[in-house]
Amino acid sequence: MLDAEAAELPQPALPPAPRDRIVAVARFLHEVLDARPWVLEAITPGDRFARKTLPLAEEIIAGFVACGLPLDDAARAYRSLLYLIAGELMTNHAARRRAAGRREKNPVTTMEPLDREAMPRLAALAPRWAEVVARYDPTESIAALVDGLIARFAGAPPR
Repeated sequence: MLDAEAAELPQPALPPAPRDRIVAVARFLHEVLDARPWVLEAITPGDRFARKTLPLAEEIIAGFVACGLPLDDAARAYRSLLYLIAGELMTNHAARRRAAGRREKNPVTTMEPLDREAMPRLAALAPRWAEVVARYDPTESIAALVDGLIARFAGAPPR
């Protein structure tokens, strides 16, 4: 079933720079999985995948290698990207299911009142928490993680 779904996916347009290719493929995976929550649930155990999506994994790992990561670190960096994408989407999908099932306030958006002395930053954010988190952009997080992984592992001795 996963391969049948993957076979119908369009191929993403990829920029020439390896770092940008990684971000583009990761963003594509995010969009594909966001539109197909059942696929995310099917692959979450970690050992299931659609063979037709392996070129996307190859592209990400090759991009990390081209950015200077040893192959094993490139594989771990790929895994880190998948964890970011899966974790963010599973949280979003669960929130959408809850919102569709009932119309009560999300507890995360109702942080007030908070002790301003014990948690001054959260107390300052609390009144506008929903507004702040609504501006979350997965592409920015993906790009930041990619940049951090490249900075961390490129040129580091293989482990």
